[in-house]
Amino acid sequence: MVESSAVVSVASSSSTSQFLQVLQKGVFCLILPTARLGQSLLVDAIQSGCIPVFACDTYILPFSEVLDWTRASVSIRENLLPDVLNILKKFTPKQINGMKQQVRAFACT
Repeated sequence: MVESSAVVSVASSSSTSQFLQVLQKGVFCLILPTARLGQSLLVDAIQSGCIPVFACDTYILPFSEVLDWTRASVSIRENLLPDVLNILKKFTPKQINGMKQQVRAFACT
């Protein structure tokens, strides 16, 4: 099981470098629906090695025809967002390491 402190990191500053450091230390990065569908955050998360957690029922993942997102991310329904911490805590270290390895592979693609 994952410790809750390892699941969530929150940046207290809007500084880009501090934000990227938080992503690098994080295990999961929540990607919420926005006007741009979180594309900028998704790129930052992948480059930082953080596992994207998509919480959008209608999000079409980029390059899904060539990238197997099920191996490198977590998708939850929007109505389950209040329970996201409990959902993420259920992942084992082995599962997390596998997803992080795939995220690193995506970053090199």
